[in-house]
Amino acid sequence: VWKKNKLQKQLDFFEKNPDVGMAYTNLELIDELGKVIGYQNHKANGDIYKELFFENIVDAPSSCMIKREVFEKVGNFKEWMKSDEDNELWFRIAKEFTIYSINEPLVEYRVHQNKMSTNYSKMEFYQVVCFYYALENEKDVDSELVYFTMYQRFFTKHFSLRNFNQARKYFWMAFAYKLPSMKMYLKYGLTFFPFLINVL
Repeated sequence: VWKKNKLQKQLDFFEKNPDVGMAYTNLELIDELGKVIGYQNHKANGDIYKELFFENIVDAPSSCMIKREVFEKVGNFKEWMKSDEDNELWFRIAKEFTIYSINEPLVEYRVHQNKMSTNYSKMEFYQVVCFYYALENEKDVDSELVYFTMYQRFFTKHFSLRNFNQARKYFWMAFAYKLPSMKMYLKYGLTFFPFLINVL
């Protein structure tokens, strides 16, 4: 849900900052009944290309305003991607243009049980695809660190969800790129003794 002044504030921002290619806003998280349950804020301040490899800074596409000339230069969404197609596009935009955030919650983002981002296996598969495209001809980014960080994040998520078989799989995928921390080793060990998690 867009706030009434969302578009105007973005247009005003572009007018004051003509070199910016894309501007987005913070999110006000709401439940199925429209009740505010939190906020999501990520700050972008220009050249965020390398940051995108380690954090999805932009969040919801519905908060974004993008100049037509940007699409003309970098292309549109890869429509065959069933998830993470937005993040893949942010990489292409960030490599050519500056991206800024308007630090106001001008979009209400509804959180519910059937939202697409709860399909973890699909999301994770396409996130790997997204990073593959972004890193394909990239020489200035440590690809091993990128993949390690990504699989470490997958491990942590599935550990917290008690999906221990999946967590162990991602532990070894992360291990293939870099040595995990002692904390990650400990969590890996606990996946074999889940009853200890509540005790600790």
